[in-house]
Amino acid sequence: FPPDAYHCIFLGSGATAALNRAAILLSRLHRERPRTVLSLMEHHANDLPHRATSQSVLHVPLTPDGGVDLNVLARELARGDVGYVAMTACSNVTGWLPPIADIAAMAHHHGAHLLVDGAQMAVHHQLAAPHTIDAFVFCGHKAYAPGTPGVLIVRKALHDAVAPSELGGGIVHRVSQHGFELALDA
Repeated sequence: FPPDAYHCIFLGSGATAALNRAAILLSRLHRERPRTVLSLMEHHANDLPHRATSQSVLHVPLTPDGGVDLNVLARELARGDVGYVAMTACSNVTGWLPPIADIAAMAHHHGAHLLVDGAQMAVHHQLAAPHTIDAFVFCGHKAYAPGTPGVLIVRKALHDAVAPSELGGGIVHRVSQHGFELALDA
């Protein structure tokens, strides 16, 4: 991921915290496109946050060989109301590796973004074409880091287009009884 184009954000609670942050960010960014598309193979950490933050979630069925039905994904994206696709980079059940670069191209062609849950693959496989992904999540404990840091790598342009979902000390430039002004570098 080119550092000039992406933020790297460390969060607690493994991939779960990072996926929750990404779901909030992407659902806020796409209020006019209320649908989120997932596959049926998603781990609960990459399913439940989208159910909680998106207006509508569609689970794309799997093919007989255990992969995502890309024809159904293409048809759903063509409707034009999908804000983003959330997809695992590697199934934690079957080990199937979705064609992430192809899915990114398909999503972008229809004006949607792609969030990739890389928790199961980050240590074992190299990600093809990471520059095509809008947000990528993995967890430190599966990469042998101490504790359970979650990591969200997200395009700066997407992250910076949405107001922060968590507010508190250190994030504001000015506060009064009538409002507050966020710090520009927060």
